[in-house]
Amino acid sequence: MERLPYRGRPVREEEAGDVSPDQLERLQSLLREQYKMRPVWRRYFPRRHSPTQKQMRHMIDDQKGTEVLHGAKILYLDDGPQCHPEFVTRLILASRRRVERIFYHGESLGEIVAYFRERLRRCPSPHLLIADGNLEMLPSLEPADHVVHGYDVVGRLSGDLSRTGVPAIGFSSDATLRKEFRAAGADGFVRKTIPPIAAVEEVAALYRRAIESLHQRRDWEFIEQD
Repeated sequence: MERLPYRGRPVREEEAGDVSPDQLERLQSLLREQYKMRPVWRRYFPRRHSPTQKQMRHMIDDQKGTEVLHGAKILYLDDGPQCHPEFVTRLILASRRRVERIFYHGESLGEIVAYFRERLRRCPSPHLLIADGNLEMLPSLEPADHVVHGYDVVGRLSGDLSRTGVPAIGFSSDATLRKEFRAAGADGFVRKTIPPIAAVEEVAALYRRAIESLHQRRDWEFIEQD
C-alpha cells in the first residue's frame, strides 16, 4: 500500500500557469471521454463537446489558488456520468490528471464501501476523495428503493482514509448535509450550486487545510514517539 509521504504531497508537475502544448493535448484527450454522450442519455442531457485547447488555456488561467491540486489523483463518487461536466472538467485541468469517477448504479452501502476499501489498497493510492451527498439512479425512470448517502460512505471509510492519509470532501446541492459530512469525519463540504470555478477553488482550499492538518498531526505523533 502506498503511504503518504511525510512532506510535499502532491508533487507539482509544473509551475502554475505554465502548460506546454503537449500537456494540453494530453488533457484534451482525457476530456474527450468525459464529454462523450451515450445514446441512452441523449433524451435527458444536451450534447456537449470537449473544450478546445484555447478554451482550456483560458480556463486554466482563470483558476486561482489551485496549485496545491497539481499532480493530485482524485476519486469522485457520483450518481450520473453527465452530471456537472464543467466541474469535473475544471477539476481535471486543476489536477493535471485523470479524475477517476465512480458512478453509482444501485449498489448497497456495503458494496460501495467494500469497493473503496479495495481501491485504497491498490498502488498508487489516491490523494483526495469527493463524495456526492445523495446517490440515486439518474435519470430516475422508477421510484428509487433507497438512497445511499455520501456521508455514510465517508463515515464507514473514516478509518481507512485516516490510515492512508486521504482527505474526504462532501459535494452536494443540499447545504443541510454539511453537518452530516462533518459528523462523518469529512474534511470539508462544497455546494454544487456555486459556479464550477469557485467550487474547484474551494476544493483546493479545503485540500490544502487538510494536508496541513495531517502534517501537524504527524509532527505530534513523531514527537510523542521520540
